[in-house]
Amino acid sequence: MLFLGLVACAPGTVEPVAPADASSLSSARSALVKEAVGGAQLLEGEGRPLGMLAFLAGSWAGVDAGGNPVDEHWTQARGGMLLGVSRLTMDGQVTMFEYMRLEVREDHGIVLVVQRRGASPMIYDWVSGGRGFAVFSLDRLSVTEAGRVWPSRILYGRAGDRLHVRFEDGEDGVAEELVLHPALVRRGY
Repeated sequence: MLFLGLVACAPGTVEPVAPADASSLSSARSALVKEAVGGAQLLEGEGRPLGMLAFLAGSWAGVDAGGNPVDEHWTQARGGMLLGVSRLTMDGQVTMFEYMRLEVREDHGIVLVVQRRGASPMIYDWVSGGRGFAVFSLDRLSVTEAGRVWPSRILYGRAGDRLHVRFEDGEDGVAEELVLHPALVRRGY
């Protein structure tokens, strides 16, 4: 729980306006909720060891420090892996995207593999975590191959209905944080 305390006090924390409560949902949003609850299949996740990361599963949305939209989507744990994708848009154009996966490797334990803009993967080792939080640090091999890489640490923490994502650089002490809220994805027909 120490991580969540750091998140709450982190300088530069960005929080979008809280979503409306259920009583003020528009009819369009209400229809989305009905669709999601009505005919949707529930995808169950696996237990150990990745089950403790189930707090990530789902769709999340927020803004970065510049007010630009960010969305992140995670699957449930299945087959020893959680899959994720994230994107940042500015002026209606995607300016950054990344593919992510959380998996268990015999030689590393739990790792977070990040491929930013489809580049070579960077591997972050599990440092610590528990119910509702996880801390990953860049694997030494990834640092050696890529030189100095931002960020060197990634922290995920769940506080209520919010997902905090913190990026850190241990050398310079630079940190950025996103505060993401649950999101529904509108399906086109």
